[in-house]
Amino acid sequence: MKNNKQVFGTTEWAVCNANFISGCSNDCKYCYAKEMAIRFKRKTPENWKVEEVNLTKYNKRFKKVEGQIMFPSSHDLTP
Repeated sequence: MKNNKQVFGTTEWAVCNANFISGCSNDCKYCYAKEMAIRFKRKTPENWKVEEVNLTKYNKRFKKVEGQIMFPSSHDLTP
């Protein structure tokens, strides 16, 4: 049986999403990444804006993939 699941968002054109920062000093009220990090207990509302962490400093490995990558998918590119 063929899977006819509806495709939307970045999966329309990207094979995966990549992010290298967790947290953001902008602390926007409407931020999707902030809400998801708090919801899944990766961050708290208090430490979101003060702990902007560059994940590459922790040698996070990203898998090599074939196709286009959405980069970044859930954060601003703040300095």
